[in-house]
Amino acid sequence: MIYLGMALAFGLLAVLSIRGTTERLIVGVLVFLLNLVWSWFSMPTLSYGFLGIPFQVVLNGVILFAIGMQTEEKSTMIIGGAAGAVGAVFLFVLPFLTSAALFHASEYWNLMQVKEGTFSTDTTPISIEHIRRVDEETADKVADKLIGKSIGLGSREQVGKLHIQKVNGELYWVGALEHSDFFKWLNNSSEGTQGYVMVSAVDESDARLVLEVGGKPLGMKYIHGSYFGQDPERYLYEHGYASTPLTDFTFELDDAGRPYIVATKYAKRIGYGGPDATGVVILDVQTGDIIESKGLDDIPKWVDRVQPEAFMVRQLDDWGSYVHGYWNALFSGNDMVQTTSDKMSLVYGNDDRSYWYTSLTSHGKDESSSGFVLTDTRTKVTKLYLQAGATEDAAKASATGLFQKDRYVASQPILYNVGGLPTYFIPMKDGGGLVKAFAFVSVTDYTVVGGGSNLQSALQSYEFRLSSTHERFAPQGRIDDVVIRDAVSRIKNEPSQDGVIYYLVLNGHKNKLFAGSRALSPELIVTEPGDSVSVAYKEGGNEVVNMIAFDNHRFQFQKTKEQLAVEKRSAVVKEREETARAAQNSDATWENLTPEQKVELMKKTK
Repeated sequence: MIYLGMALAFGLLAVLSIRGTTERLIVGVLVFLLNLVWSWFSMPTLSYGFLGIPFQVVLNGVILFAIGMQTEEKSTMIIGGAAGAVGAVFLFVLPFLTSAALFHASEYWNLMQVKEGTFSTDTTPISIEHIRRVDEETADKVADKLIGKSIGLGSREQVGKLHIQKVNGELYWVGALEHSDFFKWLNNSSEGTQGYVMVSAVDESDARLVLEVGGKPLGMKYIHGSYFGQDPERYLYEHGYASTPLTDFTFELDDAGRPYIVATKYAKRIGYGGPDATGVVILDVQTGDIIESKGLDDIPKWVDRVQPEAFMVRQLDDWGSYVHGYWNALFSGNDMVQTTSDKMSLVYGNDDRSYWYTSLTSHGKDESSSGFVLTDTRTKVTKLYLQAGATEDAAKASATGLFQKDRYVASQPILYNVGGLPTYFIPMKDGGGLVKAFAFVSVTDYTVVGGGSNLQSALQSYEFRLSSTHERFAPQGRIDDVVIRDAVSRIKNEPSQDGVIYYLVLNGHKNKLFAGSRALSPELIVTEPGDSVSVAYKEGGNEVVNMIAFDNHRFQFQKTKEQLAVEKRSAVVKEREETARAAQNSDATWENLTPEQKVELMKKTK
């Protein structure tokens, strides 16, 4: 009915503007059909601030004006010209006056409220058991194999786009089964597709093909890959949302495993520009039932994505560009920052909340960042962490260099809090796209990189690199120093990028596996079951912990005078290097501060 109404309105305009019964009928029918097709395909938003209807008015005005010139009908030319002029005002003039950054730079800057944060206290350090090691590409391959194992299913349905989501506290890649093509949809439109896939983002062996929920088989009709009235975007448009702008249609599950399509409602805050999320519309893909949130405060907890990625990138770039207004952005570029990419990473904290992450770089710079931001994907609360360091691309290059001989390729970096330090975690893949190793790269200094064939060895390698810069390392939340004395029950070793890693089980602490390298203590090499040892570590609740000190009480190795002299000289050299590095980092940080921040810092140091 929506499309018919728009087509009838423009058809009636054509009929009223043309003389002659036959001409009226022919032109009216043609204009009606043209607008019906155009409206059906474009689904224009029936609201101020959107260009669909103004474009349609201009198009019809041009058609009528051309017909009037051809038939020498002045009234037709006048009506067509008037319609085109009115449409042009809403298509060109009003958007420029109400939305151009030339007049509204401060409003664009204020769309994103950014507060400075402290990374070590705002975020909880990640546990190694919860690190996201399965990326979207790997999950796609696992999902396709899963579908292929189900006889007949792969010929009818395919896995749609996967989205990362927390389901009952566990992180999964989730994707709906979609119709393979139009004819498959035509044959199965009444039943819908049979379910969805879940691939753990932590363990790719945990992959599930879900065909029923609560003991009832799934039948998902309103999903992407469906046609006509079963397409979710068209379904919502035709069921009361033609005048409500919607975007970012995402397949998500509630905590019971029931599937939905979640779309973000938004409004134009600055004339025709400044799109900003205002809530969500939730579509039950089985029944077609619709749930609408009134705002951002009454959205179900299981919904992860409310703020669209494209909105956040645009608002951050506007915030970084218009810090001193439009003319500064156009010419001098003072104190301007920009996102390092038009893509953001979706990361999850131990607080079960999801965040959009991106690093920021000064205008015109590519490889170094002046800081990074975390934006809550539900509330848009955004915190800036002013910390000079590496961009995602620089971190990938550093990780690739570590595995240069293996020719591994770096996946998209994921930001984690590792021992209070912002750290990129990067799965490394071979030419076939299989994950073969892992790397950790410090955000503050991308030359501090550790890697290994498994998570533990990669983390141990990273610890070794951090210790060489005298940065404290600890892998988990509320961390306390612990020193214990116990007898060794078992000891094993495993090669890594930085030498051999030793793993110990202690008699009285069999719930933990203690790890350490030869660099920690040479006594690890000769340690055997039954030896009495002292171990120091950071208690964060992990099953596998990295020792920060180790002593085997059976041995007291003595250092020669020559060894002590070498260590002393090495310590002097290391201290000089650290002083130079600290000075370099301080200069970089100072360079990236705004004039106001520099003045405030100078006041505090007086």
